[in-house]
Amino acid sequence: MIRKINETRRDDIIKARDEWDAEYNRQQAVYNDQKRNYNTVLYDVGDELEEAVKKAIGPTSINLQVEVIPYGTYSSDSYSVHVNANDSNKFSDDVALSWNWSVYLDKDGTVKKDSGSWSGLKATTVEQLDDLEETLRVLKVLNRLDWANLMGRANAKRPDWDTYITTHPSRRDRPDFEQQLKDAAVEDTIGKDVLIQGKGSGKNYNSRATVWYYVVGATNKQYKMFEFSNYTIQNHEELGDLADFIHDYAKYAPDHMTKEKFLSNIIYNVDTGEINTKTF
Repeated sequence: MIRKINETRRDDIIKARDEWDAEYNRQQAVYNDQKRNYNTVLYDVGDELEEAVKKAIGPTSINLQVEVIPYGTYSSDSYSVHVNANDSNKFSDDVALSWNWSVYLDKDGTVKKDSGSWSGLKATTVEQLDDLEETLRVLKVLNRLDWANLMGRANAKRPDWDTYITTHPSRRDRPDFEQQLKDAAVEDTIGKDVLIQGKGSGKNYNSRATVWYYVVGATNKQYKMFEFSNYTIQNHEELGDLADFIHDYAKYAPDHMTKEKFLSNIIYNVDTGEINTKTF
């Protein structure tokens, strides 16, 4: 009867686990689609801004990269524009300077610009001077652009996260089905001549020792059990009186251990849902 009840309980736990995980996976798939759609719009707006900047700069002999990132810095949600010049060819004899330049709108809508250089200035050849003149032209273009208008339009087109993302899957409230299955497997041994393999509780044997538990009862929070060393069990198996030994020992008061600790001590196969046991 106990086996039948616990097998039913195990089936119920597995059914509940599979249903919960299936629903979570369904919601996660919806969330992934929503996030993908959001990012498509988010980066499409950025691509428009990038093209506008490149068009304003026009053809250039500088090795120039223009990148639009959907976020500014700190608390700003503004798009930001980042320009890198001559970064990959900074050591070329024809290059006067490698530099970077960026802009975004802060939370008050104020234009924030920054620039810098990681290389020293080289200006001793005609090619380097030409490169420097082109750098000056591009920087003038960048600094004269109406960024408040350009980025303001981009930020206005920015998709609203809450509009696109309406599904919020979370595993925080997932019941611990794995622990429930372990509990069901243990309770299935109660009332039977079954020993459960585990590591020492720390009370009778240290946690590095292999032990065998004989569980005789359970409450909502604890198991009632007896703990035996591996040597003791092997010795009585060789003597042929293991069943008598366990039954005689079980006449005394059992030890108590919290379910959480006990379930962490026993050997459990997650894939099969089985505990290591032996009958006597």
